[in-house]
Amino acid sequence: MQHEGDFASPSFFSIESVLNFIKKCNESSRSLANSLHKIGRIELTNQMESWKRIKIFLFYNQSLEFFRNRVNFITECINTESLKNKEILDTLLRGLIEIYCRILLLSNSDDEEQLKRIIWQELYISALSDTELKSNKSLSSGISNNYEILRNINVPLPEFQEIRRIVQESLRKMSDNNKLRCWKREYGFPSVRKTIRDYLDETQEPKISKYQLLKIYSMESEQIHSNFYLEYGILDSGDTEKYRIISFLALIYTKFLFEIAKKARVEKDVEKLIQELKKFTIDYLRLWDLSKQFANKRGE
Repeated sequence: MQHEGDFASPSFFSIESVLNFIKKCNESSRSLANSLHKIGRIELTNQMESWKRIKIFLFYNQSLEFFRNRVNFITECINTESLKNKEILDTLLRGLIEIYCRILLLSNSDDEEQLKRIIWQELYISALSDTELKSNKSLSSGISNNYEILRNINVPLPEFQEIRRIVQESLRKMSDNNKLRCWKREYGFPSVRKTIRDYLDETQEPKISKYQLLKIYSMESEQIHSNFYLEYGILDSGDTEKYRIISFLALIYTKFLFEIAKKARVEKDVEKLIQELKKFTIDYLRLWDLSKQFANKRGE
């Protein structure tokens, strides 16, 4: 058992050790991306089945890249001395929880369920844009391919121009009409709250309860909506904030990678990271507590 003055233990979880751990997560992320790319590009006899496979695996790969890039930006900010109010990084952590929940949902869904949600998201984002299809051949080709897949899996969405008309009209009227609400409910990704409630396995290492994850997400949602009360005594302030941020970053990154690894069927690779994280979690949480105590004494 460590004593308060014993900081030489090899298991001690310092900022440097968690940054090194995140580098290992990045290496795992790139390895997973290669695995997903190889699986997704396997040619099948049936062209439609090949299209569907590519669509799903491309989404997983894009999610990996998004997650990794955001994590790296956060870790760069952690070590930036000029960034004094590090709680602003909570706005980025919220996005990590959302993309984790999307992958969590997809990993618990069959292929048709995955396809309809992935394709609806693409169509909806495209409908928010004023770009004309005739002026963007790449967008037009992608949408055409999406509709071929939708017809194959019997998803009865209207033509894209109709979807875009309704989306744009809803923006002008400041309210979604009934059709758009129905489409979002049927084809869109469910809320983070619903996904956590229905799909988060609280026994899966690294463990986090549904309550804890939803509480963190709710606090970060208030942060992104500019609730300044969070920065006046509720959240930590000063340099100690980085301990809370980076400890959660290590946890959510590892859980995210495990869900991706299930798709690539290489769970054992990420299980090694999970075991490494478990070795020094207690010490790291202890460091966070000591740091806050030190900051409080210093401010007296």
